Amino acid sequence: MTGDAPSNGEPAPILVGIDESPARTAALRWAVDQARRQGSRLRVVHAWELGPGEAAVLSHDEREQRRKAVVAGCRASIEEVLSRCAPDVAADIEILEGPAGPVLVELARNASLLVLATHDRPGRRRLTAQSVGHYCLSYASCPVVMVPGKPPDDEPPAPES
Repeated sequence: MTGDAPSNGEPAPILVGIDESPARTAALRWAVDQARRQGSRLRVVHAWELGPGEAAVLSHDEREQRRKAVVAGCRASIEEVLSRCAPDVAADIEILEGPAGPVLVELARNASLLVLATHDRPGRRRLTAQSVGHYCLSYASCPVVMVPGKPPDDEPPAPES
């Protein structure tokens, strides 16, 4: 099942969820390539929220300063990556406050595809980490693509052409 196409006849956008990890560049590049192939707009979303400790101790003004700093920093970072790898692709950037999984699943209702980066979490850390990817795979109404941030160490190098 795919998201609803916009009423103007354009294909539904590709939604790419971005976090602050180095793996985000791989996901963004993959989504850019797919957007080019489909002729789709790219919708780049970073969802964030204050940690429980921050939420408890920050005043309203401090929270607003933190929000502005996060939005400005994320937007600048995303724009820099897009300018390097996709100056020709139409992209909307959104920095939203809220839990990443539910935010992305809600936005994916109107997307043709949801793209996320995978993270390297070996062993027990994988079992205890809250996984946005797993949440999205379980609840998104459109296809979800998980892009590895880097190949595993034991993977042989790609053959040279």
